[in-house]
Amino acid sequence: MSLRNNAALPLAALAVLALVAAPGQSVAQDDAMAEDQSVEGAWVVTNWEGPEESYEAQPGMFIFTGTHYAIMYVNASEARGGYDAEAGMTDEERTHAYQTLVANAGRYSVEGDQLTTIAYVAKDMNYMGDFPGNAQPYTIHFAGDVLHISYGEDTFRAGWTATLQKVEGMSME
Repeated sequence: MSLRNNAALPLAALAVLALVAAPGQSVAQDDAMAEDQSVEGAWVVTNWEGPEESYEAQPGMFIFTGTHYAIMYVNASEARGGYDAEAGMTDEERTHAYQTLVANAGRYSVEGDQLTTIAYVAKDMNYMGDFPGNAQPYTIHFAGDVLHISYGEDTFRAGWTATLQKVEGMSME
């Protein structure tokens, strides 16, 4: 074998390696796409769209880990007002603050475009008291780093869709 042929051998090996590795790269790209389509992460609620109205969301956040979630948001189209810190909250202010806040956490699963949550703890004690029989169904749809969560027919917000923006680091935007 000549020296010239020996030099070609490593180049041929690299070409074969590139062909063998190429399918692995597409699998990795598919995995990256699937990861981008995951609910995992922190999501800020930006908009609510309902059967008869839509509005810019008041503060709210949905957080999903690999198996668990936490949801907390203001369920109102108007910002919650402040109160006189020296005088303290009136009963009316306290009731309004409590009634407009949704908070629950537990475990979840995703199958296709169906998200199901089961609340272990919730602000609503009746909802929480039904654990583990309190499954709530949602339909999800991704548009880049935006997640749309549509509430199922048997949920308290049936017919409503929340638009959520994924957030990273310390940014809330």
